[in-house]
Amino acid sequence: MQEHDQAQRLQALEPFQSFAVSAPAGSGKTELLAQRVLRLLGIVENPEEIVCMTFANKAADEMKSRVMEYLVKASANISKKNSSNIKNHEALAINLAKKALNRNKEKGWDLLDNPSRLRIYTIDGFCRKLTGQLPLESGFNPHTKDLLEPTTLYKKVVSELILAQVEENNNTSKAISTLLVLLDNDLNALQSLLVNLLQDRGQSIAHLYQTDEARDYLESSLNEVIKETLLSLKIMLEPFEGELLELVNYAVINLVFLDNRKNANLLSCSNLKNLPEATASKYQQWAGLLSMLLTKENKWRQRKGLKADQGFPTIDSSIENKQEAKEHATQKKEDMASLIEKLRDKPGVYKALCELTYLPVHHYSDEQWQTLKALKSILLELSGLLSVALKQNKACDYTEVTFAALRSLGTDETPTELAFKLDYTVKHILVDEFQDTSSLQFKLIKNLTREWQANDNRSLFIVGDPMQCLYSWRGANVKQFMQVRENPVGNINLRKIDLTVNFRSEEKIVDWVNDVFQYAFDDSDDLGRGSIGYSRSVASRKELHSKDNVSKKLITLNEFIDYKGSTDAKKAEAKHITSLVCEAQKTDPKGSIAILANTRNLLPEILIALKAEGISWQATEIDSLGDRMPIIDLKSLTRALLSPSDRIAWLAILRSPWCGLSLNDLFLVANYKAKSEDASLSTYPSPIITNIFRYTEIQDISTDGKQILSRCRAVIKSSWEKRFKKPLRLWIENTWIELGGPNSLTSEEELNCCQQYFDLLELHENFGQITDWIVFEKALEGLYVEPSEKSDPNIFIMTIHKAKGLEFDTVIIPGLNAPNRNNNKPEPLIRWHERTNKKGENRLIIGPRPETGEENDRIFNYLKQENKYREELERIRKIYVGATRAKKRLHLTYTMSTKDRAGKTNEIKPSVGTLLNALLGQNFDKARLENHPSVSYKSHDCRSDEYGKFIDEESYNLLVYLDRLPASWKQSLSLNKTKMADSVADIAPSLSEKETSSVIDNKSKYIGIVMHRILKQIVIDGISKWDEKRIKDQMPSWRSQLQGLGLTSYDHSLRLLQRSVEGCINDKNNHWIFDSSHKESKCEYRVGYKPLEGDFTKTSIIDRCFILNGIQWVIDYKSTEPSKGQSRDIFLCQEVTEYKKTLKHYEKILHGINNLPTKAGLYFPLMRHLEII
Repeated sequence: MQEHDQAQRLQALEPFQSFAVSAPAGSGKTELLAQRVLRLLGIVENPEEIVCMTFANKAADEMKSRVMEYLVKASANISKKNSSNIKNHEALAINLAKKALNRNKEKGWDLLDNPSRLRIYTIDGFCRKLTGQLPLESGFNPHTKDLLEPTTLYKKVVSELILAQVEENNNTSKAISTLLVLLDNDLNALQSLLVNLLQDRGQSIAHLYQTDEARDYLESSLNEVIKETLLSLKIMLEPFEGELLELVNYAVINLVFLDNRKNANLLSCSNLKNLPEATASKYQQWAGLLSMLLTKENKWRQRKGLKADQGFPTIDSSIENKQEAKEHATQKKEDMASLIEKLRDKPGVYKALCELTYLPVHHYSDEQWQTLKALKSILLELSGLLSVALKQNKACDYTEVTFAALRSLGTDETPTELAFKLDYTVKHILVDEFQDTSSLQFKLIKNLTREWQANDNRSLFIVGDPMQCLYSWRGANVKQFMQVRENPVGNINLRKIDLTVNFRSEEKIVDWVNDVFQYAFDDSDDLGRGSIGYSRSVASRKELHSKDNVSKKLITLNEFIDYKGSTDAKKAEAKHITSLVCEAQKTDPKGSIAILANTRNLLPEILIALKAEGISWQATEIDSLGDRMPIIDLKSLTRALLSPSDRIAWLAILRSPWCGLSLNDLFLVANYKAKSEDASLSTYPSPIITNIFRYTEIQDISTDGKQILSRCRAVIKSSWEKRFKKPLRLWIENTWIELGGPNSLTSEEELNCCQQYFDLLELHENFGQITDWIVFEKALEGLYVEPSEKSDPNIFIMTIHKAKGLEFDTVIIPGLNAPNRNNNKPEPLIRWHERTNKKGENRLIIGPRPETGEENDRIFNYLKQENKYREELERIRKIYVGATRAKKRLHLTYTMSTKDRAGKTNEIKPSVGTLLNALLGQNFDKARLENHPSVSYKSHDCRSDEYGKFIDEESYNLLVYLDRLPASWKQSLSLNKTKMADSVADIAPSLSEKETSSVIDNKSKYIGIVMHRILKQIVIDGISKWDEKRIKDQMPSWRSQLQGLGLTSYDHSLRLLQRSVEGCINDKNNHWIFDSSHKESKCEYRVGYKPLEGDFTKTSIIDRCFILNGIQWVIDYKSTEPSKGQSRDIFLCQEVTEYKKTLKHYEKILHGINNLPTKAGLYFPLMRHLEII
């Protein structure tokens, strides 16, 4: 069957034509991109002539895999003739792939063996590629690492500048003073706001540059927005001009007669014979007309609201007869109400009137202009200081990489050699997810194509969906997509193509999305403000499982109403979502289920309900590692051991599961003070660690408490003696093990969480200390619990942002009416708006923050309102993205609150700034929802006292008991011998799947653990930085690590480690193994997979992997060597036999990710040998 848009899809494959393709959700844009790449491969001289860029690593990998998959199928001669499963689009792609392979053979590309010749990158990855080719010109070291926590460095740079300049007398200090005046001399507020500005410097610097000697230009932009807004409103009001002006003159006469001078705007309309001119000078008259139609709250005036102070008295004073005067006044009110009713029904009038409310003034004050100059001066200096700091830290952020890439191409006047080279070699550029590109990234694309000419056999192909633009926080500008479809990019005219067919969702879901979102989005595109009209889709297949569709609604909308302050509705919502998951599992056991949340803070109740039902899930950056109790306890242990005066940390340790003092015992230990201590210091309690050491002096401690303190004292005392004598990770980890930490855990997942914490601790250690706890805790906040091997592989929980590009059989979107948590963010130092005028020209409007307490800054308020408008548009796009992930079922839920129990359900409106409001608008039409043929709507009123019966309170009774080790617990010789049911004591690593836990009592494994850490550090540092002196310096650290792992005899082990590292250093032929500049270079790489048998995913840990010359390498380190008298060949044969299956397993996993050819080997440092398998 031919699709509705098949002709457009075929047209998009014309190789020498440039296109701008609008591809709504589920329309198969990745397939189209892959087909075009294959089509181009059939005609180019070299595959490097094609550059394909996308937004995310996942999309880039998928695109490369799709292209390679078709090439492989074409090489195997798979076609529709010999395979009934081949679909039309696949048959087309395979035919294109066959032509590409013919070209491949003709030109000798060897694409199947060298897929790295396909230039498919993320935009950030492509920027890195450019900077690496000209590091001097770009001023960028291509081997720098991404900054893990950039905000910390931003704060440091800002603080250093402020502290260095605030008391000086120069231009920078004057600029700082100017900004401090705005903030009532609040230095902390200034620092915070400058950090935000620095974070957004990719846009802010570009905009502030435009202010340089550009006051006339910027003020002309202000005048232009005033003129265009007023002119648009004037055109709408012209059909009602006579009627409106008659009523205005009537109102003005009455105000004058009553000597009411308060409404100065309306009084300025005296003797108006025509609508005012659309100019800034007539703004007051327009404001007067506005006051006739809307209230101060921007609501239409009601008949009862027309009173004397608006020029509508109850009696017309110009008429002597009182009855006639009263009737005349009443008639005028009726006329005004009738006019308002007509205007209310005219599309666009209300929106235009609201825009009039927030129009800016037409010029800057001198104070505002000085603030703009101060901001520009400080931001440029901060940007320079940040660049230096990034180089010193050998780090980068996304913005710095993009700046460097732009520098590597030069300017229009002075292009670099690289720019000339790319202009010669790159013939075709494809850009996916174009709606999510920033202005800087678009500038990069324009620079790459600046020398291109029409009809020169080159093409620019962009694909995107403006309805899915979600990354405004990273500078994404949806207007860019709209503009390139209307205007040329340099000399290139792009032909517009609109795809309409949805291959993903059921017909009824597609129809519902069309019906709902045509009202949520605007009627048409508004290029000036970046507002887009809705594009309807058509379902590809009709009634995929018709029997089910006839009897069931595919979309459900469930509302849970509660009175303000109660949590019953949230619990009921969570319980309902759990039932939906269970129902979906029962209906479609192999189907995928996704719970997509607007923000992570909507999920706690839902996670609790799922756990109570015994449901596990795969989470994508949802379950914060730092919120897990074992991690909170480990952080307390770290703080306590590093700081003996940290009473809160020590109290937390004594209350933790591995100590577990009762509250009474805890009180006695915390407050004990020996009689022998100085009475003058009696107001200060003794350090808790001191009281632990002398607990025998404390009276009234319970028997259990004494047992616990006896055990803990011995461990803490031993640990204290090793303070700063071991690496921090080993010190803390070993103390935790001896205290019984692993035995207090209840699952393998918790053990893995602790391992993540120890890895982070190792990363942030600085000579046995955590020198910056803020940085460490920020890094901890950024870590999430890794999915367990036993988690259900078909249930996913993630944010809507993370779900972009994915699809699921059943989608559940909870908390639609939850308020936006960003509403209380402080006002920024500057706001801007890139506006497109009626001529299609981009115009900048920019305004500084007013002084604290000043609310009536019309420029800043206008920009603030425009930002609110853009945020609302993004909320509409976000709920659209969430809803369109669904293939078979879509469930929407939300809670509503009333002020009291008596509130009427049908009077409750969605909250402003929520996804529900974005979806349905303030005119919440429940009847339309109830009557939709595909929707099942139900309202649950949780305000009843009896409604609590609906909620199983036991599911939420979290603190039933405190999980503690027995007071008599003693550490066993090894964790595996510990007798604890359902604890990590039963967890032991297998030979095929290595675990990173260092608590298994096995000497060879301990040596392997330390050796793997050393080899990982060699990769990070670079092997050239390791020599005999470095080995000698590291020996004490290795000894401490071996001791910490429990080895009492470690001399032989230490010698093995020394020989292993020496072997790596002296094995010059294999230094390439330790080169961190390889693509996708990874050490100790955790990768999940689903085995052929079993329902749960598992995790493999690969010692070393990277991509070199288009080949995926897998290296497994071995700390063994032939025994005395054993043949080298026999030894290697034995090792290969033992580990070949594991390496092939790793190869298969990685091949499934990137579809690259693989090579694997065992590396033996002691033998200085790489055995390739």
